[in-house]
Amino acid sequence: MLWGAFTLLLAVGGTGIVAYSVLVSTRTEIDQADSEDVAFVLNLCGLGEHRIERVLHSYVSPRSFTGDHVDAYAIKVSRIDLEKLTVGRDLGTHWYCGDSLPPPLSEALAFIDMFHHTVSWLPHSSALRGNASFIYPSRVVFHGGRVTAAELIFARPLENTIFYFSAKT
Repeated sequence: MLWGAFTLLLAVGGTGIVAYSVLVSTRTEIDQADSEDVAFVLNLCGLGEHRIERVLHSYVSPRSFTGDHVDAYAIKVSRIDLEKLTVGRDLGTHWYCGDSLPPPLSEALAFIDMFHHTVSWLPHSSALRGNASFIYPSRVVFHGGRVTAAELIFARPLENTIFYFSAKT
């Protein structure tokens, strides 16, 4: 009887996982995000959502059962205060200039190039390594010495554009 109950739980659990995978997490949303959907990006890095003009591009992939995903946004903003990027460490925010990255952040930046075929409008890491870009690392996960997940925000003050990238493999 115990074995039967265990088998039933496995069958119900397996069915639930398959149903979730098929019904919930199989939609890729391309260029469907609006300002409300991306407000968290500017709030996360301390810039404030009030400066969003429009969402230029968006890509939200389905989630796998283990959380694997690729999400990216390009956001046009009214202004980016250079002072907030270079001095704005008061609220726990820490922006790095693209031409002076610590090694772990440099590896995380290289990680995004693996996804350029999916989000071709996202700048290559080589374009983000100059002094015209600033990077805010929200989260970088290493496993076995390599980046397996990253959540990064990029500011391009000359273009008044913010890019958000989140992926887990």
